[in-house]
Amino acid sequence: MKRGVWIILLFVTIFALSSCMQQNEKRMKKEDLKTKDDRSSYTFGIDLARKLTASPEFKLEAFLQGFKDEATDYPLLLSQEEIMKIKNEGKVQVAKKMEETSEGISPEENLKLGEAFLAENKNKEGVKVTPSGLQYKVIREGTGKKPNTTNTVKVDYKGTLINGEVFDSSYDNGEPLVFKLGQVIKGWQEGIRLMPVGSKYVLYIPSKWAYGERASGKIAANSALIFVVELLDIVK
Repeated sequence: MKRGVWIILLFVTIFALSSCMQQNEKRMKKEDLKTKDDRSSYTFGIDLARKLTASPEFKLEAFLQGFKDEATDYPLLLSQEEIMKIKNEGKVQVAKKMEETSEGISPEENLKLGEAFLAENKNKEGVKVTPSGLQYKVIREGTGKKPNTTNTVKVDYKGTLINGEVFDSSYDNGEPLVFKLGQVIKGWQEGIRLMPVGSKYVLYIPSKWAYGERASGKIAANSALIFVVELLDIVK
């Protein structure tokens, strides 16, 4: 949990710093993105901005002002007491949200529910099981190349809990997801490597190959997950 918090803070800091710098420097042009690292960095910036601004609670102007005030030792608009109060209220809200998400089911009980679901699901028609325990079903078999973990891929997907509740969907977000395959959960790494470009699979992922003991939004600790994934392309 602490590691995840520090990663988020690092991303936020990078975003704020780049925003501040853009106020004093001219904008880059497409021809300035000469190298692969240039283009990857630019794409990372786009992806990060989309993630941050997707939250209705995120206010860019106020965020940048707070960042600049602290970074330049300018008098802060809030006292330390007010800042601590707001931070503590935020922690309470996060804890409450996670508690509501888990619906009172303990991680141990949730693990057993996932295992029972997968034990029954593996016997259903069309479901295949890999040696690791990942289950998948082919909806459509593509004819393109299969990716490896060093590739960047473009996918459309829908993620659900075993009770059918949707927790994330690129279809709802309005655009496919582009990412380096080696940087996502193990269940996606293994499952997508099985897919030729153009394929559409259902992946049934045990909790240990998903988020494990970590809770994330609607995903409670030790949740088995189901993803419908379409592999659209291997991005060069």
